[in-house]
Amino acid sequence: METEIKQSRTSPKRELILLIAAIGLAVNAAIWFLYAAPYLEKLDNAKLTLDQAEAESVALRSEYTLEPSNPADDEEALDSRMPETLAQSAVLKQLHEISAQSGVLLANYAKQAADSDSGGQTAAAATNGQTMAFTLTLAGHMESLTVFLERLQQYDRLYTAKSWSINRLDTAEAKRSYPGVYDIAGVSDNKPILLMHLAAETYAYHSAEKP
Repeated sequence: METEIKQSRTSPKRELILLIAAIGLAVNAAIWFLYAAPYLEKLDNAKLTLDQAEAESVALRSEYTLEPSNPADDEEALDSRMPETLAQSAVLKQLHEISAQSGVLLANYAKQAADSDSGGQTAAAATNGQTMAFTLTLAGHMESLTVFLERLQQYDRLYTAKSWSINRLDTAEAKRSYPGVYDIAGVSDNKPILLMHLAAETYAYHSAEKP
């Protein structure tokens, strides 16, 4: 009988302790959801914003430079892209026509000094005339670049493709550096964009066209 009485006396104390513990846990949980959880969520969002800003900063640093440019270099680069004669203007116009028909982007044209050392029959040798050498940068799908080379060498004016190199662009780089290529009919995001650097030459029809 005494043992039963003692157990009945200690049982309410245990229940009270458990009740207090349960209340404490509930209060802590309420504080967590009301204060700590929103704060941690804001902290996560702030970290995400900082990470995105850092990624954009890295991308901008890779695309632009804070180093001062040399006006002489800029002038020389622009001059190399400007036709000086009727012949060069005609050649540039024809190259734009061929690129449009081939479905590629003519991204850059630059005049070059004619190379007298050739391994075969060039435009100059075929016509016994003066050559006009140039380099092109073209962007497009592989089949379109192949069509461009075929059309170039089958054109009414004699063109000689001296050398070329091709490298693949990832989609982000192509859209950033050559966005105009995606305006061309038939160009797809699902196919790789290739960049071709082409060195070629042609000739002047007559004395009035000579550079």
